[in-house]
Amino acid sequence: MTETTRPPYIYRGGGMMMHPPFQQQDSQMFGFFVKGDIHKLQAMCDQQLNAVARGKYRFKPLTNYVMVTFTHIGKDFSTAPEDIDKGWGAEIDTSIWVPVGQYIEKDGEEVLDRIHWITPYIWVDQPMTVLNGREIFGYPKYMAKFQMPKTPRKADFFSVDVNAFQTYSREEEAGFHRLFDVQREPCNESLLDEISDDFTDAIDFAKGIFRGLRELDDVIHPDSDLIEQLLGGLLSPRLPQLFLKQFPDGSGNDAVYQALTTSPAIINGFHGAGILPGDYQLTLQEYASEPIAEDLGLEIGTQSAPLAFWINFDFSIEPPEELVNNSVAKKQKIAVLGGGVSAMTAAFAITSQPDWQSRYDLSVYQLGWRLGGKGASGRNAKDHERIEEHGLHIWFGFYENAFKVMRDAYGELDRPKDAPLATWLEAFKPHSFVVVEEYIKENWHTWAFDFPVKDGYPGDGREMLSIGQIVQTMYAWLRKAIEDLIEQVTGLDINNDPKPRRSGFGMFLQRFLDKFDNPLEDLMNEGLQLIFALSKWAEIPERIFDEAEQILFHDSLKHLKDWIDDLIEDILEDNAEIRHLYILIDLALAALTGMHDDKIFERGFDSINDMDFRDWLRKHGANEEFTVNSAPVRAVYDLVFAYVDGDINKANFEAGTCLRGSLRMVFCYEGGIMWKMQAGMGDVVFTPLYQVLKNRGVKFNYFNKVEELVPDPDNPTQIGEIKITQQVQLNSGPEHYHPLVNVKGLACWPSEPLNDQIVEKQAGLLQAHNINLESSWSNWPEIYENAYGKPLPQISLKAGEDFDKIIFGLSLGSVPIVCPKLLPLSPTLQACVDNVKVVATQAFQVWQKPSLEELGWKPIPDSGEEPVLTSFTEPLDTWASMDQLICREVWPDTEIKPKNCSYFCGALPVPDYPPFSDHNFPKVQADEVKENAITLLDKHIHNLWPNTQARGEGFKWEGLIAPDSEQGVARFDAQYWRANVDPSERYVQSVVNSSKYRPKTDETGFSNLYVTGDWIKNGMNAGCVEGAVQAGLTTSRAICGHPEIIKGEHQFMDDNH
Repeated sequence: MTETTRPPYIYRGGGMMMHPPFQQQDSQMFGFFVKGDIHKLQAMCDQQLNAVARGKYRFKPLTNYVMVTFTHIGKDFSTAPEDIDKGWGAEIDTSIWVPVGQYIEKDGEEVLDRIHWITPYIWVDQPMTVLNGREIFGYPKYMAKFQMPKTPRKADFFSVDVNAFQTYSREEEAGFHRLFDVQREPCNESLLDEISDDFTDAIDFAKGIFRGLRELDDVIHPDSDLIEQLLGGLLSPRLPQLFLKQFPDGSGNDAVYQALTTSPAIINGFHGAGILPGDYQLTLQEYASEPIAEDLGLEIGTQSAPLAFWINFDFSIEPPEELVNNSVAKKQKIAVLGGGVSAMTAAFAITSQPDWQSRYDLSVYQLGWRLGGKGASGRNAKDHERIEEHGLHIWFGFYENAFKVMRDAYGELDRPKDAPLATWLEAFKPHSFVVVEEYIKENWHTWAFDFPVKDGYPGDGREMLSIGQIVQTMYAWLRKAIEDLIEQVTGLDINNDPKPRRSGFGMFLQRFLDKFDNPLEDLMNEGLQLIFALSKWAEIPERIFDEAEQILFHDSLKHLKDWIDDLIEDILEDNAEIRHLYILIDLALAALTGMHDDKIFERGFDSINDMDFRDWLRKHGANEEFTVNSAPVRAVYDLVFAYVDGDINKANFEAGTCLRGSLRMVFCYEGGIMWKMQAGMGDVVFTPLYQVLKNRGVKFNYFNKVEELVPDPDNPTQIGEIKITQQVQLNSGPEHYHPLVNVKGLACWPSEPLNDQIVEKQAGLLQAHNINLESSWSNWPEIYENAYGKPLPQISLKAGEDFDKIIFGLSLGSVPIVCPKLLPLSPTLQACVDNVKVVATQAFQVWQKPSLEELGWKPIPDSGEEPVLTSFTEPLDTWASMDQLICREVWPDTEIKPKNCSYFCGALPVPDYPPFSDHNFPKVQADEVKENAITLLDKHIHNLWPNTQARGEGFKWEGLIAPDSEQGVARFDAQYWRANVDPSERYVQSVVNSSKYRPKTDETGFSNLYVTGDWIKNGMNAGCVEGAVQAGLTTSRAICGHPEIIKGEHQFMDDNH
């Protein structure tokens, strides 16, 4: 944007907005110097000046000391011809001045070019000066109230009261408070002689002040002799001022105008000056909205204010000139590091805004040949284009944001109606049949859940249930469950003598029921009476109980649990149906008791994250023998690999995160509780995202390994450089890799790089040495250097040239690897790395000749759905039959076409990670996974597939799809298995007390860095697709203001805001 292209400013008529220049007459100024902190002053310069200068200039504070002035201006008016006859005003202002040097690079060295005074804080008492000062010049003026003397002879006390927030909170109301005052200690000295009104004497006076300051300051700049001469400008005809002038757009995130402007204050009348005798003290108060101590380094409380002086002069302020203008319609370059769910969601959301192309330029830098992160999948062209995943990926029906993104992507892609997976509803199918395994009396027992299919679809944008509505639903379910339990117990032909009622139960029940008009006499059973009364009382949404009610409610839930225990405790182990119903009732009662007792309605779920979920259940009365370690509880731990270091004996899942996620999973789903993808996750999720983003104009750079993020040495609050290794050379250039292959009409990601697009010699080396370009332990750098006599090419992306902002989409495990220089500068990132844990995982897939029914699997619901099963034997505790994928692979229509495809996964214990020079490490871990898989099939799978094992023998290996030449256990070699040990492959856990250490996307302390992933604060705080999508959306919002609302971000009174 240039002067000639700017539209004329529209003056609406009337008002007090005027044109410069402005004249100030009879200005009585009192000044004091107060010691600050050079490092904080530099940080302020970095944030407010250097970030705008973008390397054109470098600004540094010249001294530890700042100047505080109180000024009474007798007459202030515009001298512009169109405004000079409008009138004038008087004003009082208080300013804090910082002298800064403007440096340029000359002959490779940094040279002081100019000196400016900046005013990071200024308060006035007249609206007219706020208006013109802000709008025309960029003075950060705010209204205030003052006390100050009219003459130097009474310069004993000065104060400024500002409208401020003492703390930031929803309950805080702004009000006028004393910010600071300056007071002279008792003094018998008289005023020194005033200097004459000659400018030469005035300049000498200013230099004298500087020499006095130089004696105080131990860090004054080495160019102090030059500065002394230039600081004579304190009273010279031209006092240089520098401003950050900016105006926000409607979102408040971006500036529609941002510039560094300079305007001299021209002194055109000098009436005297002098030193104020005595010692002055400045007393500063602390207010959240006036962070003077944090910004400038002044101390809260009382401190010395030496070198007090006074000046009386006239001056004018000329129209400002632009030193740097960032308002040119220049696209912000955003480097997106990584291609996982969060990074792609952020890119999708940013580019979903109208006219985004005029504001942003996005480039994705991706390791290897494919997008997806932990969700990447590949098609094996050497083996029937079969789908090979990182693990088992199934979406839940409460993934509101994730499905909204996919629905939008498929809608924009608008595939032909006859194309495979043309719509999102063809790509995802609801699934309701879930199974957990119980280990009772040294035998495995199947416990099946066939969840109801609900109305609606995830991503519809419906209002989510509140915690109060969920609690009401839980009580309604409890009533029905207790009715069923009583009916089943009554129908049993057992000799179970009635137990004596626990002491006080009847009196307690009557006391509780007296709170209702209806005595509930139609419900003769005491347990039903109590649960009915509880459910009626809970109908008041999210009710906050007084102390007496809290005690009564707690006692009622305890009495109900005792009543149930008395009813059935002797028959639980031998009666699966009653045991299952009891466990669910006991879990519900413990959860309700805990939510009431721990006041989650008031404090939020994160308030109980200081406990493991199982410990929290114990605390609130869950049955230790049957409930705390029950199959449903194990299931939620297995779901999120909640075992520290992969050790099954170190189960750890913070209670609040677990409870919140479990309630959302069970009560907030739309359609099916789960949704199965109808091809690989890469094919279903990352192909449409890639195609839409590519069509929108996002650039993708494959085979780019991020090595390190480096802070700017001149401005450590931002990233200055991204170091990248270019893994291979492409025939058509780095931005021209075409990553997808066609498999039966569906665009898919291959399981290996497309070597025909890679320079022939390098492609040959990759194949000859079986190189995995996604592995940190790969020996490819050594092989390349041996072949070419030089290291792999390095790329250096520079801030301000190649990127303005970074979306860091690598997972948490990569942070210590690529950010070693950032961690010492970012306590937030360091705390996250130290406290949020990651774990390796393992997975394998088998393709089998027998169908699921022929394998001997029995529980088949009326819908005919295949199971998604967990809580099975460790370490591979989770299994899903994924037969829906077979039709997407390329199998001949013969006997070798599989009838069943099964996926298994679990946590992988890795006691220690060796250096990346240990190239054999991935194979060692993969061999362990293979051994675990073979053991599972040979020793345990018969508990689920009884027909796969002959009596007294192991697994029938001939049932696996494999070449005929392979026999016995060797047929497993034709299956697929993997160890997810690489830093960005490791799963992010939610161990006790870890969520509070998760950073927000823009909370690292680096102004141009936005971290994203399921490891940041995202509303879920657990490793899942929805958490990753919510993280990506928060990143987009921090950058461009969209989306303003993220579904579920603050659900259940979440404190992630």
